[in-house]
Amino acid sequence: MRLAGTVVASSVVEWAAAFVWLTVILAAVIFVHVAYWKIFVAAGQPGVLALVPVVNVFVAVNIARRPLWHGILLFVPIVNIVMAVLVGIDIAKRFDKGSAFGVGLGLLPFIVAPVLAFGSIRTQPGVGRTL
Repeated sequence: MRLAGTVVASSVVEWAAAFVWLTVILAAVIFVHVAYWKIFVAAGQPGVLALVPVVNVFVAVNIARRPLWHGILLFVPIVNIVMAVLVGIDIAKRFDKGSAFGVGLGLLPFIVAPVLAFGSIRTQPGVGRTL
């Protein structure tokens, strides 16, 4: 037999767990956006563009010094995985990092982008084209 108080208590616990989970996710998203902001600024682009949903993809392609139509390929399923790795490698090379770092940047950006942003950022000479 279930008591009415048990159902309410269970519901409160579920809501609290959901609130904590959503708070952690929101904090992670904000942290990654701050990291991309710093990467964009280090590459000579306006940092606020890291917050604009579609524009940030094209700015990342621009930082990688790839043709802008490669940004469109980042929205094509399956192809986007390959393009994310290629753009990640080019961005990593732009900041004097290796190809393995670039693969991580393409596949695990929520881990590798903060490492790049909050580490010692050095860009290679020459600024990419502006949008």
